[in-house]
Amino acid sequence: MKRTALFLMLLTALGSAAGATAADLESGAIYVHTARNGTTLTAGNKNGQTSALIPGTVFGADGQVLNAPAGLAAALVLSNGNALYLPNGGRLTLEEFTQEPITDTDRDRSFEPSRSNLRLNLTQGLLVISGRNPVPTSTFTLTTPLAQINCHAKSLVVQVDANSVTITMLDGVAEVTTPGNQAHDTVQAGQTATISRQTLHDAYPLKLATITTDAKEHFGVFMASAHRIESYTTFTGTRQHFQVALRIPVDYTMQISADDPRFL
Repeated sequence: MKRTALFLMLLTALGSAAGATAADLESGAIYVHTARNGTTLTAGNKNGQTSALIPGTVFGADGQVLNAPAGLAAALVLSNGNALYLPNGGRLTLEEFTQEPITDTDRDRSFEPSRSNLRLNLTQGLLVISGRNPVPTSTFTLTTPLAQINCHAKSLVVQVDANSVTITMLDGVAEVTTPGNQAHDTVQAGQTATISRQTLHDAYPLKLATITTDAKEHFGVFMASAHRIESYTTFTGTRQHFQVALRIPVDYTMQISADDPRFL
């Protein structure tokens, strides 16, 4: 299944990113926005200690595992402007997040403030990502049990179930690679793609379709929450001394917490 033009465009973007040196990238900041009681964070170091995920804390990615039991929401904001939202629980490993120093904190908020590299591993759950237009040389890789997804987008949803993975691209483009036969395919804005264990070794394991109106409305609720999370959070200060600034909206309806039952 070849979509030559889109595939070449994506390879060009990813190739440019791969050619950039990693020396000027340092640990990015991750801010805990939402964490219901019962969500945990297991350290990525040798000790592997598990502790409660506490809203308001800031840390860097180094293999930490975020675990939110079914029905418990958790949301993180990254210093590149992305919100990672698990509205119904899930298991997410924060493998790597590096970023160039932010030199201009007043940059247009619709764009990523500096180049970044992000690697995540979603084992289970629904992950909603809302952010800013990525820098052309930024990279974002999401690994799932059935496929690896290299994204260049600001809004997408990935659902990992026991026997399937579904990718919904609300904008941008993603290259999907399946480990069974190293099949490659491209998913673009407005498309949803599903891979199951039954089709994993097929010649074309990814089943593409246009996003339905019902799916747009369903994911739109979660995406609105994720967008609120990231839009009210900014990072200031130097690389080693990040500070989080929260913009409190004046309108009451915009102050509802992202994990409020009325949002879900």
